[in-house]
Amino acid sequence: NALLKHLDVQYSNQNRFNLCFEERDFMPGENHIANIQDAVWSSRKTVCLVTRHFLRDGWCLEAFSYAQSRCLADLNGALIMVVVGSLSQFHLMKHQSIRG
Repeated sequence: NALLKHLDVQYSNQNRFNLCFEERDFMPGENHIANIQDAVWSSRKTVCLVTRHFLRDGWCLEAFSYAQSRCLADLNGALIMVVVGSLSQFHLMKHQSIRG
């Protein structure tokens, strides 16, 4: 929440970033997969904050897979992965998409 607030305040007024955050920006009642796809494919960059919660949440891993697919399809480095907290290499390597 602190990062989102910081980025919204610092960059939105300058039109440098349009941030999409699931709890705030996804269309209620829409198919969740469609919301994820639209967010990833309409973005220039996707930032995934990888935490313990992220690794346990199937929707987070699904969104990461879409972002990874887009990055590989475009070959433009559109995926930025930030590991937050004390996650061991073992925790990260347990997940096929992150291992890739």
